[in-house]
Amino acid sequence: MLVNHIKGFICGQEWKQIFAILTAALVSLNTALLYAWPSPSIPILLSSEFPTNVTMEEASYTTVIPSIASIFSSPLYPFLMDKFGRKITLLSVALPQVLSWILISKANDIYTIYLSRLLSGFSNSCLYATLPVYIGEISSPKVRGLWGNAMSCCAYFGLCLMNIVGSMNSLRSTANIFLAIPVIFFLLFMAMPETPYYHLMNGAEEKAYTALKSLRRNQDTIEKEFVEMKEGVAEQMDANNRFVDLVRVKSNRQALIIAITVRGIQQFAGISAFAVYAPYLFARVDGGITASTSAIIYTAALTFCSCTGSILLDFLGRRRAMIISCVGCAVVLLLEAAYFYFIPELSRLYQIRMPYFPILGMLIYVLVYSFGLGIIPNLLLGELFPSNIKGKALCILNIIFGIYSSISTKVFQVLYSAYGIYAPMLLFGICCIGSTIFSVYFVPETSGKTLQQIQRDLKGSSNLNQVEVKVETDKDNS
Repeated sequence: MLVNHIKGFICGQEWKQIFAILTAALVSLNTALLYAWPSPSIPILLSSEFPTNVTMEEASYTTVIPSIASIFSSPLYPFLMDKFGRKITLLSVALPQVLSWILISKANDIYTIYLSRLLSGFSNSCLYATLPVYIGEISSPKVRGLWGNAMSCCAYFGLCLMNIVGSMNSLRSTANIFLAIPVIFFLLFMAMPETPYYHLMNGAEEKAYTALKSLRRNQDTIEKEFVEMKEGVAEQMDANNRFVDLVRVKSNRQALIIAITVRGIQQFAGISAFAVYAPYLFARVDGGITASTSAIIYTAALTFCSCTGSILLDFLGRRRAMIISCVGCAVVLLLEAAYFYFIPELSRLYQIRMPYFPILGMLIYVLVYSFGLGIIPNLLLGELFPSNIKGKALCILNIIFGIYSSISTKVFQVLYSAYGIYAPMLLFGICCIGSTIFSVYFVPETSGKTLQQIQRDLKGSSNLNQVEVKVETDKDNS
């Protein structure tokens, strides 16, 4: 299967779509680099290497400022997407990313760092508001199934890359190295097409057809797909596209409930707990592993499993993969909670020790999380909503995601401080059990379907989970 996809990328008809997706995903890579920057950098800020004295409290704000900036800048991007297009909106984020790295490279005080972190928050809101829309609107169901995960893969790779490069270089050197990424993205993405959906939304049928022809490169299917696309967009544009219509229109309301819930499921599945506690888990291994090394191992495993998980997702389908992932995460988290609750006492009374169990559990967790919970919520963001209201929906979801992230992190810290590590593990495990039930009954199967088919399913009376998946049968042409 993987060989066929690689062959299709090199000489088939999907290579333009795939190249556009990978180029756009550079935004995700740089956003993740900026997001993960405090991990290796806070120790440098607190050391004598930084020109001015910085307290731990001052340094801690570098992790908070981007989330706040993301929440308040989220309403900007629906306007930019609908007014100037998906492509221009994505290109615009290169400017704050470049400025953010420049400020870090020149920083001599903590306030310059704060300004850099503020600008990096714009990357977060643009990433989740615009990139899923662009990927969803340029790709066919066949390509979207495997390559649509490029956003998540690049994000996890960015976390890993920052931990490696940041731990080996100064703040200035790290910033100068990564400054090249938004510049490369801007130069490459300039040559990519706007989405056909955006052109149709603005009545530019000729531009839409040209963009679709450039992306698909298959003359046998373009005409039929273009007609279906026009009908779908016309139907969507006839409907109202105000914020209130996300709640008033039944199909929009259903999509919003699903999207809000799967976003919450993703955050409360415990991924943040493992990310924060990776150094402790590795430190329990006899011989000891440094915190920076443990973070590299964790993020490298997450990157590898997320990239290869796309293949499994393509085989299982969205809903089944989500169910298996939720069940797997629940089992691992509950076992980890039991370990941290019972092992200290068993070790004291009976000399029972299992030092490698936390690490093994963490790696299994990464595996089962990556092909379901780590991918599907991001894919659904670009699939569930009609084009005319998609930007407004993602604006709301961005704000909610920031709230989810803040709450899950705080809950972890409070429970850990009050009861120990087993408490947040237990809570997140129970949340995964509830997530499994939700996935069984409410997560739709969107694999192999066009965006028009997904919208018709949401508006129809049929059960989304019982609709047969329509798989494309067009062959790759060498």
